Amino acid sequence: MLFRSLINSLTARGGLEGNVGGALKVLLWAPKMLKASWDVRTAHTLGMGLKTKFARKEAFKNMAKIAITDALIMGIANAIKPGSAETDPRSSRFGTIKIGNTTFDYTGGAKSLAVIGAQMVTGQRKTTGSGTITDLGSGFGQQSRFEAIVNFATGKTKPAINVLIQVLRGRTYENKKPTALSVARSLFVPIVAQNAIQLKDDHSV
Repeated sequence: MLFRSLINSLTARGGLEGNVGGALKVLLWAPKMLKASWDVRTAHTLGMGLKTKFARKEAFKNMAKIAITDALIMGIANAIKPGSAETDPRSSRFGTIKIGNTTFDYTGGAKSLAVIGAQMVTGQRKTTGSGTITDLGSGFGQQSRFEAIVNFATGKTKPAINVLIQVLRGRTYENKKPTALSVARSLFVPIVAQNAIQLKDDHSV
């Protein structure tokens, strides 16, 4: 089927073939969805991943539609509640709307690709708390581009591997020391239940 790649990418089923694809499926959580997000939002790497002129044209149209839709959502959110939607792609909060203490991702998880891409191109990142712009570099206390990519990749790993990474680092993503209880919760409690427990007292939810 000539348009299989184009259609599959729109339904979060990006193509992953060969040994590399097999390895990614073992290590990453939803790697096909990540590949589909890349394909849709880059028009299949600027059309290079498609075989026909018609498919490439449709891919660029889809990319433009999604970009315009995201921009409209961002604009409407900020018009209703100024500052609720981050407009700077160097921030990890880009592609989300924040209401109270709750953040909603309106990109279906694709925002992380835009964020890491913007950080790699600009060599900068924006902190979510203070909004400070910091350079990516090799200086003392600076996060390098390599570390940014590693953090992006580890954030996409499967739960068991993610827990192992946190244990080896000696800290969770909340900067707390991993415990037997936190490890067991991460491994065996569904993410939906974890979120419900964490946010049960947050009325902004």
